[in-house]
Amino acid sequence: MTTSPRTPAPAPTPPPTLLVLDAEPPPRLGRLTGRARVEHADAATLAE
Repeated sequence: MTTSPRTPAPAPTPPPTLLVLDAEPPPRLGRLTGRARVEHADAATLAE
């Protein structure tokens, strides 16, 4: 009896990242909590 090697399960994909270019991101972005990573930056922090 021959056994076939098991294929490894695919790695989970990380959530998408949303970059908001505004000093004050709109509050409705909170709806994405757990579904996307929300990063926000303004002109001062974008250069970092």
